[in-house]
Amino acid sequence: MSRRRKKAQIVGWLSADPDNNETSFIQAGSSLYHSKAYQSLPDGAKNLYLCMATESKGHRTFCFPASTAKKYGIAARSFWNYVRALENAGFILRYSGRTTREKNIYHFSFAWKGILPATFPIAKAGMATYRISGQDLHIIEGL
Repeated sequence: MSRRRKKAQIVGWLSADPDNNETSFIQAGSSLYHSKAYQSLPDGAKNLYLCMATESKGHRTFCFPASTAKKYGIAARSFWNYVRALENAGFILRYSGRTTREKNIYHFSFAWKGILPATFPIAKAGMATYRISGQDLHIIEGL
């Protein structure tokens, strides 16, 4: 017999729901907030980073369209400025689907911590797997 999964319940002052039942929430360590890299970000970029963490639902690779940013009250122009700030600070990597009319794909990066992996997977699309090496995108078939 399968167990019934309860909704996540968090403390009342961190939820707008009257019953404190949330479909998703994030964990963020205090070391993130105290890090110089995070503190140097504009406030809007910090907010966007936490919104991205919420929308990614624990996955390192995710999509976050401007329409989702609007849902969080972030204007389109500000959204792109904050994305650039997060990219430049090493918090995220972005695969732009602009030239192929596909969605942008984001990947949380450890570069802000000084950890730079050689390559890591970013997304699967059909049979191809995208990998990022530094800031360059390579398509590797069959992975």
